[in-house]
Amino acid sequence: LQAVSLQDQGWETALHCATRSAGCESMETILTFLPESQRLHVVSVQDRHGRTALYQTAQDGFHETIQNVLK
Repeated sequence: LQAVSLQDQGWETALHCATRSAGCESMETILTFLPESQRLHVVSVQDRHGRTALYQTAQDGFHETIQNVLK
């Protein structure tokens, strides 16, 4: 959990970067390593602009990924 929650200078986490660079498949892969009880917290971490990885996923139209995360 700690490694996935680490933020860079722009306050982005690994999930922010995965969503932007490799699409939601990478995000889903990272999330499979976390207990379900911690997934919502991790996707809700905000960058310096207030955007979460979940928000970026929605902006990119990956609605199926959002449904999988929120199960």
